[in-house]
Amino acid sequence: MSSKLSFLIIIIAVLSTFINCTDKKSEPKTVKLNILATTTIIADVVQNVCGDKANVASLLPPGASPHSFETIPKDIAKIDQADLIFINGAGLERSLEKLIDKPKIKNKTISLAENIDKLFADDSAHSDHYDHKGIDPHVWMDPQNVIIWVNTIEKVLCENDSDNCDQYKRNADVYRK
Repeated sequence: MSSKLSFLIIIIAVLSTFINCTDKKSEPKTVKLNILATTTIIADVVQNVCGDKANVASLLPPGASPHSFETIPKDIAKIDQADLIFINGAGLERSLEKLIDKPKIKNKTISLAENIDKLFADDSAHSDHYDHKGIDPHVWMDPQNVIIWVNTIEKVLCENDSDNCDQYKRNADVYRK
């Protein structure tokens, strides 16, 4: 092979490398929020507000009791990886309080019952046999309370993902209706 041909092949190879390394216009990658809810009920409401704009998972599997749930290492990894954690609050997740109280986790935890007037209950007459310290944490039993949840979820999502805020607002409006 002639030296001119070898030189030409080397030049073409070098140029093709530079061409492949240039900044190609591509669609920006959208990073979805990773959202964890303590219960399947909360996960369902959050999912309805998020639509396809976030990844939503429930910490507790269907049928598990939030009163006595014990985390395993896989659950702790889910908690650590979550951008936001929605809890019922009002004492429902007592078994998770020590974990949720850690500063790193507490900063990304939203208690949905926080803005809800608590119902006071006689724990001795309560059907689930757990000490709720006089407060009934089962706030989702009142549809008006779930609307308060939706309002809180919408606000938090818009604060944490303003690019999708319009979609969250539309989904929240549909859910409230």
